Amino acid sequence: DGVPSEALSRLVLDLAAAAEGDLEALGPVPKQGRAALLPATLARRLGARLRAAKGDPFQAAAELRARPDGLLPVHLWWAMRKRRL
Repeated sequence: DGVPSEALSRLVLDLAAAAEGDLEALGPVPKQGRAALLPATLARRLGARLRAAKGDPFQAAAELRARPDGLLPVHLWWAMRKRRL
């Protein structure tokens, strides 16, 4: 596993924040479009891991390998059931 520079960590956190903002701007998603936007659920979960790792993508990846997201299927199912991703 690598060690990121401070600049890389800031960039990763900035990108994650921008992606989160874009996902929030989606608003309610019609039922017909939810399946196409399910990767947004994955992006939110990864963004949370990146924030927990303080923007260190290497640490986030190591954490994901060590502790896979066992609740991901539940989150994907829930994203299909509700109107917001």
